[in-house]
Amino acid sequence: MPVRRFSLEEYHQLIEIGFFRDDERIELIEGILVPMPPMSSRQAACIRKLQNRFTIDLRERAVVSVQLPLTITRRTSEPEPDITLLKPEPSNYSQRHPRPTDVLLALEVSYTTLGYDDGDKRHLYARAGIQEYWIVNLNDDSVIVYRKPSALNQDDADFESKQTFRSGDRLTPLAFPDYSLDVSEILPTFGESGFSPVSV
Repeated sequence: MPVRRFSLEEYHQLIEIGFFRDDERIELIEGILVPMPPMSSRQAACIRKLQNRFTIDLRERAVVSVQLPLTITRRTSEPEPDITLLKPEPSNYSQRHPRPTDVLLALEVSYTTLGYDDGDKRHLYARAGIQEYWIVNLNDDSVIVYRKPSALNQDDADFESKQTFRSGDRLTPLAFPDYSLDVSEILPTFGESGFSPVSV
């Protein structure tokens, strides 16, 4: 059955006319409208930890974007990564959404969506030329780090480097070689282990 794919312009028009409900979370991926699943409390806690750490530690060095659009024009996509570290921009991106060339690090926090984040999303970010992509895997409390995208804009694009980090290991973003944090510092504690969906 044929699939109706939307252009970025059509997607933005739908947003402008209020087609989506205020509580409806949607991403445009390769022209297809993809609903974002409810978020567990543990995912939300992890995102807050990352946001707080990056905002404090990398202030004035990076813009910390939380679940906000990233426009990938050539792939007809506008995902909303859980965390994106962006290059500082004079208008703070008030004139346009960030593009892949603005991205220092893209990050997704995964629980039920690991297959998607480590599949379609990974290939999308590689095709877009994003230099570094982290997946916080809450299923086994690890962080998967992908680097060195290959085959820009090709359907079989992927990252050439993959490493897995666990508590006790230190993470150092490519863009900030003088900065690191322990995996244990960003994982939710036992008191934050509930999996009840929350709206964010």
